[in-house]
Amino acid sequence: MTVRIIFSIACLLFLFTTSPVSATLHIAVASNFNSTLKLLLGSYTTKYSTKHDINIIVSSASTGKLTTQIRYGAPYDIFLAADEQNPKLLIAEDLAFKQSAYVYAKGQLAFITKITSATSALDALGSGHIKLLAIANYKTAPYGKVAKSWLEDSGYSDSVLLITSENISQTWQHFQQSGVEAGLVALPQILLSNTNQSYWLLPETVNRRLTQVAVIIKSTKNRLIAEHFMTFLKSKQAKEIIVKAGYKLDP
Repeated sequence: MTVRIIFSIACLLFLFTTSPVSATLHIAVASNFNSTLKLLLGSYTTKYSTKHDINIIVSSASTGKLTTQIRYGAPYDIFLAADEQNPKLLIAEDLAFKQSAYVYAKGQLAFITKITSATSALDALGSGHIKLLAIANYKTAPYGKVAKSWLEDSGYSDSVLLITSENISQTWQHFQQSGVEAGLVALPQILLSNTNQSYWLLPETVNRRLTQVAVIIKSTKNRLIAEHFMTFLKSKQAKEIIVKAGYKLDP
């Protein structure tokens, strides 16, 4: 085990300091983190891609959908999930490297509304003014699962119709439609939009944590490149970008 790790590090040092590299890195990313990943890749490619010709492909969807694709052999090198459960399942199924698992971000779910008189999320939900509420699919999207848990705990009225979307990106799009008064979305989506609409962060509980884990997929043909990107993901530079986008980090 020790020999393998030392060999891997030695290869990385050799690969990125002494010779040009031409390779493709395919990253599967949960929808909520897609815009932040673009910012990270901007820094990463500026630092490495021009020198080593690294072509990066990004596929974005709900965590559940991406997990299913990986099970069916999708050619991903890295998986940036919106939870820790799905990466653990892939590791248990021998589809991802256990030692590669890394908590790269902790998501924050927010209740946003177009109702200007609301003083809190619960106040808005109980005001009677919200008829349509956008959420992500709780079966495939971790943000949808947390949203559903909060709604059940809040005792929301049956008069509120839930507009369910496949992933959190579509949830944001649904909220922006004229007839939808509220949505349960990711904080970075709100910050990126520069909206002046009212929103509140939902409290985190044991059952409502959005611990986002990254893993390297075992079928990768570019493991050294994948490990190099994961090292970048752990860097101070990457962490600053992630926090600025609206995420928290593991202590």
